[in-house]
Amino acid sequence: MRRLTIEALRAGALGSPPRARTLTKTPVGEMVPSRYAASEELGIGSALGAVGAGASGMTRFRHEPQNSPGWTQLARETGRPCGFLLTDRYDDPARWRRLLTGAHARGRTGRIDGTDAGRPIGS
Repeated sequence: MRRLTIEALRAGALGSPPRARTLTKTPVGEMVPSRYAASEELGIGSALGAVGAGASGMTRFRHEPQNSPGWTQLARETGRPCGFLLTDRYDDPARWRRLLTGAHARGRTGRIDGTDAGRPIGS
């Protein structure tokens, strides 16, 4: 997978998935295999550093960025930017401020940016 990601980046791909154990489920309700992947299996994002191009991103945080050390590690190891979808919640209107504050705090060792969603996931 890493080799294919490197080839794709060299051919002009924008980026690669982050090192994450997603909470996404299959159509029958089972967790996707990456949820239980060993740390060694989550190195696809390292292709960014190998090529020196591209970015990594995710649509949402289950936890605040400052509680997601994998982001800092990926940004530091690859030297490439990492982005996340900056969203608000009706029941937590101050969430966006915490997300940006956490991203900036973690960004001291790598570039982590919030991005806007013209049409958020689930709309």
